[in-house]
Amino acid sequence: MYKNTEQHVLYTDDLAQPIMLKPISLMNSQQDNALYLYKETERKLKLLHAYYGLLDTDTQSLEKLVLCMAKEHVPGFKVEYPSGVSTKVVGSPPYWAGKEGVLLYANIYKLKKAGKSVLAACKNLSLNERYADIPYSSLNQRYYEVKRRWGKCHCASMDVILEKLSMVFDDKFLEGFLASYFPDGNALFNNKKIVVHMAKMLSKL
Repeated sequence: MYKNTEQHVLYTDDLAQPIMLKPISLMNSQQDNALYLYKETERKLKLLHAYYGLLDTDTQSLEKLVLCMAKEHVPGFKVEYPSGVSTKVVGSPPYWAGKEGVLLYANIYKLKKAGKSVLAACKNLSLNERYADIPYSSLNQRYYEVKRRWGKCHCASMDVILEKLSMVFDDKFLEGFLASYFPDGNALFNNKKIVVHMAKMLSKL
């Protein structure tokens, strides 16, 4: 039986740390440990869903989570295309039309808030692991494509959302929050009504 020991995904923070149970004592029973283990497992399961850009832990998203992890870790789930066969799935949304487009916009927004121009932000992002294989000129082009597709009002609403979220949560939560809206690669954030409603709700906080 083939066993793959290569570490495909480098998890960080809580997903990289084991669940540590306390020794059994008068203050901590076996039942206490069992309850703690249950709660920590549920919490980390939600973090794992956010890591892969899935919605909450219902049955459907659990199936998607298994598939995402299988594609990362199990060689039998890798897809190889023979020469001459397109790797693009017919009918699938463009790569930058979904989660990646929103996250690129969010990353550039944060760097712009720090005083960088869009081009400087793209140069900075091209050094990031997420965008390591993408020239900064391509990131710059994709950013303006996203803006054109959304329109001025939609971008303004997104700015409100990003401003409010970045004031409360760190970068990893922000990415997980945004990514959680794309369980199938289809960007709900491209729906203007949803974005406007969310911006109005957050602007009241």
